[in-house]
Amino acid sequence: MMIFGGFMLLGALSSFSIPGMVVSSLILGSGNYLARKAQTPALPSTGQNQAALNPTSEFKLTDQLIIRLAHRNGNQLSPEFLAKQTSLSIQEARERLDLMSQQGLCQIDLDKIDANGNIIYVFL
Repeated sequence: MMIFGGFMLLGALSSFSIPGMVVSSLILGSGNYLARKAQTPALPSTGQNQAALNPTSEFKLTDQLIIRLAHRNGNQLSPEFLAKQTSLSIQEARERLDLMSQQGLCQIDLDKIDANGNIIYVFL
């Protein structure tokens, strides 16, 4: 299909035919679309991704990912910010940051409590 469209485009260009160029461009475009679609792997028949089909393959939020998030945020996180950026609740985020603080991965900086009274955890 793409070869046919290419020959039509060459013919249209040589004869300066605008309708011929438009038709051949449409044929080339549809051939390109079909070629890409043939290379795309098929999703499950229900249209859901694999994680939705297999609830045991949940994403695990590791300490390393939390540290990366902190580094992108100026080496500091609040439980509220962590909760907004992840699937954790504010309470879960606070508990997770407290645990990381006990492990020596971050510290609570009482001088950096924000205007809303949120505790800021500073990562080393």
